[in-house]
Amino acid sequence: MASVASLVLAGTAAAAVPPGPRLTFLAAEYLIREGKPPAVKPKFRVSARLVSTDAGGGDPRPLLRGSGVQSLGPVASWSADGSEFAFCGKVGASASAEQRIYIATADGAGARAIPGTTGASDPVLSPDGSLLAYSVTHEHQPKLNLKKLRKLKNPKAFLKHLKSILRALEHGYISTTTWIVSTAGGKPRRLTEWDNRLYSVPSSISPDDSSLAVTVQRTGATPKVVAIDPVTGKARLLEANSAEAAYSPDGSRIAFATYRDHQSVDSFDAPVPVSELYVAAADGTGAVRITHTPHAQEDAPSWDPGGTTLAYSRSPGGGLGVLEQRIFESNADGTCPRPIAVPPLRHKGWEVLIGHPTWVPGEGRAAGSLSC
Repeated sequence: MASVASLVLAGTAAAAVPPGPRLTFLAAEYLIREGKPPAVKPKFRVSARLVSTDAGGGDPRPLLRGSGVQSLGPVASWSADGSEFAFCGKVGASASAEQRIYIATADGAGARAIPGTTGASDPVLSPDGSLLAYSVTHEHQPKLNLKKLRKLKNPKAFLKHLKSILRALEHGYISTTTWIVSTAGGKPRRLTEWDNRLYSVPSSISPDDSSLAVTVQRTGATPKVVAIDPVTGKARLLEANSAEAAYSPDGSRIAFATYRDHQSVDSFDAPVPVSELYVAAADGTGAVRITHTPHAQEDAPSWDPGGTTLAYSRSPGGGLGVLEQRIFESNADGTCPRPIAVPPLRHKGWEVLIGHPTWVPGEGRAAGSLSC
C-alpha cells in the first residue's frame, strides 16, 4: 500500500456519517493503458476516495468532503467517540504542497493541520483525541549516472561502472521513526531511533493512552510489535515476528498480523511471506490464530466498537497481490468470515483497489456477532 498512500482523494460537499455500524476504507479506481508511439510509457489514471459503508459494504458515502484538504492516505484514525478522525493530507492539488496530518470532524468539515507534522504519515489518534502518533521518513540516495551506463559499449567498462553504481547504493540512507504530539499543540517528541534501514510505524493506542503499539522492522529481518509508553518512551516487546497490532475497545486484547506460521506465495523471482491474523491478551500472551488461509495475505485488523467483530484486509500476496486486496470481516475468534461488498464503480471499465478498513467508533455503532 505504500504507493497507494499518495493517491489523492477529493470531494465537494460535507455529509454526516449515517448512524449504526460503519466501516471506512480507501476505494481507489484505476486505469492502466499502454502508451502509443512516440509516448511509449503506460498511462496511469486514478480516481480515489475515502468512503464509509454499512457493515456489509452497502450505502457507500464519501468520508472527507468539502474540507478544502485532500487526503493522501488510505487510513482514517478515529477518536473513541467517533466525533473526529485524523488523516494524512495537503491543501491544494499542487505537487509542491506540503503533506501534514490533519484532524477533521466526523462529517469531514473543519479540518485542521497539526503543527510539527510536515511530511508525516501513518496517523494514529488516541481514543480521547488528545494525542497523535505518526511516522516520519528521512531518505538520502546518491546520484547515479545511469545515462553513462547506457552509453558504454565495452563490456569491461560497463561492468566496472555497474559495480560502482551498486557500491553507491549501499551508502544510501532511509529510516522511518515514530513521533507523538499533543493535538492541542506543543513540540512533537520522537519515540524511536533513527538508523539506516530501520523502520518503525505506529498502529494503535490503548484506550487508557498508556501504550502505543509500533511495528519495528530492519531491512532483511522479520518485523516485531513493541509497546511504547508515550510519556517515558520506554518500549517492551509485545509480539515477535508480527506487525500492525490493534488494541480492542476495552484494552483487554490485541489483534495483529504475524508471519510465525512461515507461509509464502510465489512471486516474481522468489516466494514471498504472507501473514495470518492472531488475537492475544493486551500484554501479548495467549495468542490464538483466527485466520487459516495459507495462500493469502491478511493484515490491518480493526475492532468494531463492541469488540466482537474484526475487519481486515485480504489479498493473494506477492508482488501485485495488493491490486486484488479486499476487505473481510469475522467474529473476533475467527468464525464466520465473509467478504465486504465492493462499492459500485464510478468509471466503467476501470479496476478497483480496496484499502485497509477501520470501524467507525461511537455509541450505537457496534457491529455485533456474525452468524454463519
